[in-house]
Amino acid sequence: MQIDYDTLAQFVLAVHNRPPQPRDVTPEGLSFLMEAATARLQSLRAALRRQQDPCLDNFGRELHS
Repeated sequence: MQIDYDTLAQFVLAVHNRPPQPRDVTPEGLSFLMEAATARLQSLRAALRRQQDPCLDNFGRELHS
């Protein structure tokens, strides 16, 4: 597997707010980074949906009148 270390460094900084570490280039480390990025993306999407839809409360559930 060929790894672009500049891209990896930017990715780790964006997801974990830390510089990359040697363990990040292992298959397990890359898997962990991807899972964390996916979770963060889902969280950001949910936050955006809540801001755009006034019918959703703070937990993303629909409010019933």
